[in-house]
Amino acid sequence: MFYQTDTGFISAGVNSQISSEFINSSLNMELRTLRYFPEGEQNCYTLKPEQGRSNNYLIRAVFMYGNYDGKNETPVFQLYLGVNSWTTVKDSYVVHEIIYAPLTDAIQVCLVNKDNGTPYISALEVRQLDNSLYQSGNGALALTSRINLGGSNKIIRYADDIYDRKWNHDQKNEWIPVTLAPKLTIETSNNGYKVPDKVLGTAVKCVSGPIYVSWQSNFALTGKTTYNFSISSVDSGLPPILNAYEIYQHKDFYRLPTIEKDATWGASQDLSHNQLTGPIPEFLAQLPYLRDLNLMGNQLEDAVPKALMEKHNSGGLTLNLDGNPDLCLVGSCKGKNRKVVAIVAPTVSVVVFIILCALAIYRIREKKRKGTRREWSLKAKNWRFTYSEIVNITNNFKSVIGEGGFGRVYHGSLIHGIEVAIKVLSSSSRQGSDEFQNEVDLLLGIHHKNLVSLFGYCNEGGNMALVYDYMACGNLQEHLLADRSTNVLTWKERLEIAVDAARGLDYLHNCCKPPIVHRDIKTSNILLSEDLQARIGDFGLCRVFTTDNETHISTDAKGTRGYVDPDYQFYGFWDCFIHLTPINFLSRYYHTGKLNRKSDVYSFGIVLLELITGLPAIKKGPPVVELCDWVGPHVQGKGIGDIVDPRLESYNINSAWRAIEVAMACIPSIAIQRPDISYVYDELKACLKMEMASEKPQIMEGYQTWSSSSIHTTPLDPKVERHHTC
Repeated sequence: MFYQTDTGFISAGVNSQISSEFINSSLNMELRTLRYFPEGEQNCYTLKPEQGRSNNYLIRAVFMYGNYDGKNETPVFQLYLGVNSWTTVKDSYVVHEIIYAPLTDAIQVCLVNKDNGTPYISALEVRQLDNSLYQSGNGALALTSRINLGGSNKIIRYADDIYDRKWNHDQKNEWIPVTLAPKLTIETSNNGYKVPDKVLGTAVKCVSGPIYVSWQSNFALTGKTTYNFSISSVDSGLPPILNAYEIYQHKDFYRLPTIEKDATWGASQDLSHNQLTGPIPEFLAQLPYLRDLNLMGNQLEDAVPKALMEKHNSGGLTLNLDGNPDLCLVGSCKGKNRKVVAIVAPTVSVVVFIILCALAIYRIREKKRKGTRREWSLKAKNWRFTYSEIVNITNNFKSVIGEGGFGRVYHGSLIHGIEVAIKVLSSSSRQGSDEFQNEVDLLLGIHHKNLVSLFGYCNEGGNMALVYDYMACGNLQEHLLADRSTNVLTWKERLEIAVDAARGLDYLHNCCKPPIVHRDIKTSNILLSEDLQARIGDFGLCRVFTTDNETHISTDAKGTRGYVDPDYQFYGFWDCFIHLTPINFLSRYYHTGKLNRKSDVYSFGIVLLELITGLPAIKKGPPVVELCDWVGPHVQGKGIGDIVDPRLESYNINSAWRAIEVAMACIPSIAIQRPDISYVYDELKACLKMEMASEKPQIMEGYQTWSSSSIHTTPLDPKVERHHTC
């Protein structure tokens, strides 16, 4: 059995070796080295077994402290499986095992620092098990004890056990070892557990009376469950024997949290058809990372918590409550008897049938009266479409509304008239299945009002497509670079779009755990709804950090020229020589190649400059001039009128200057000099507030005047609201 290095599974941490006083010839090689994590509260290994999701895996984590740091103080820290607590590591040498069937292709094993010593790990093992074994329902099985009885003191594992379960020895004084006849054939082929012959070949019996098996529980046993372990020999005159036993603790990962402090709950939780009962806990709305909650098909009752509904209505939470007949919306439970118990004699069964029919008709009418559009939007999430359905939805690909590196984008309609945009992978596309799968996996797990919503996808044969919400006003680039002078975005509208996009990016960077880097922020990837609400789209190039505190990812440079972080992108020597000015030659040729959140901040700064100037990110030449190079000298030596889009008729000077300063702060060539996106978001909100304050009208003799901080004044009817039409 061979171990491989953990390089590639985690980028954080420091390698070390245990103290020489603990090393001897009997100590396994994997216990002599370790990786410790002095930085970051949480550090995660990302494991991707070839067999993928929904398969049973045995995961074994090994910890050998060995006084590697010379402090002679064993650390205490938490071990997590994804966002779920596995166990506490507190012994100088300990092995923890768990059997788990993940819902995604990746398994994250995380070490969480609890300020009681530096987390470390010696070895991490993953084995696939038969899916028919160790059924855990919605959860996992943490090993408490696995004992081989009657044999030698030697641990039995692979190759004697094909699943590499480690069978330890335990011998009680009141037990007598029993060894089966050497020539006895043990038939285990029909038993999926495939207990090793060496384990089944030995056993124990008691001198007299029953065999008692006990262990000290390290978890709380509930008072509602009976635990009964018995080994009987009713039809035999021989005493009972016992070969081995395993004891597991069931970890209920997919449950409703019972305490408000359970804030480690993941962004997406599918608790559908889990026989959940009682009211929905009110503090669910306070869980910081929860973005998608599916409670469909349970027996929940009472009113839905008001705060939870408000979070759903604001776009901060996707909530599915279908199939809970005793559940009602906020306020609708008043005056209703939600639990009715009826005792009916057989002679009145016909009356009961009529009543049930009447209730069914009433509920159907109530659903129709309340409308089906919102219910449809909840059910439409995470659909998988067939290719024939894609053809029908697009009316045989009749209406093309866009085209990009992935392929063409078509307009379509689902039933009930819901409009969607379908992005279909072109056979000639440079982008492929990896980016397609990346976008599907990402968008199924995150939800925010300023990120594009994924209705579903198609992956049938060679046909791949993504189905999104339809954004009626196209993308931001189309509005900024349009030749027509009509319907020009106002300064207020541009700031509102910038605030929306910054809010979405802030969610990816600072609310998602671990953080997500978009890698392709640009005006064509900022989509606009009918009321000009901005949403970030195209997540094919996104990268997810493995830990909350990871500072960068070393990866190939990808993105769109003009938007790519100069500290991350690579310009070839001749590319720099031909296209760039001498001033920028050296700064563009040398680079770190490290992607981080500040890479998105740089791209967003270019988007801000486009909003301010109305110019594209790159002015086609020769010579080729990037917008960031053009703006710099203008900011230093000229007035604001030479920078701001000349099509803007009215704007607050202070608001515009502040926006320019924010944009310039985003684009230094050195990443560490750029602010966090949360700062950019706050500054843009301040810019918008200044602009809105300057637009407050003063009514004088039937006319409207505007504050003197605006460049241009226009009389308007105060009763007329301004709307942009796209």
